[in-house]
Amino acid sequence: LNALPDKEREKILQKLGLKTVESFIQSISPTTQRIKALIAEGGQEERAEELLRDGLWDKARQRLESLSKNDRTAEDWYNLGLSYEAGALSSDDYQQARGAYLEALKKENMNKDFAASLGRVEQRLAEYRQLTAQRAI
Repeated sequence: LNALPDKEREKILQKLGLKTVESFIQSISPTTQRIKALIAEGGQEERAEELLRDGLWDKARQRLESLSKNDRTAEDWYNLGLSYEAGALSSDDYQQARGAYLEALKKENMNKDFAASLGRVEQRLAEYRQLTAQRAI
């Protein structure tokens, strides 16, 4: 870090500081937002469906991620996206959800529920971008 030019070092330290503050604020003052979303049935990982219904996002995610990407059905990809979205603590989680929803739509491009979920996540990401821009001012 000391070998970097002053401006670059300052940018890196500023980003680290913001991430630390954001993480701290989320841990002491978590906000929740209720979403109405379908849990897809019929995927390879049926246990993940139960975990999602029980609100165990991380456990559902672990089960779904243990499947090979090639073995995941559209329903598995969708539920993986839902696990990231429902348990989101950062824009990175929404990016992961977005990627999974896109994979689900690649397999079932006419599924309105999958498309609606992608739209919901795109809205969250737009909100994050707006907040980031406001902080930069």
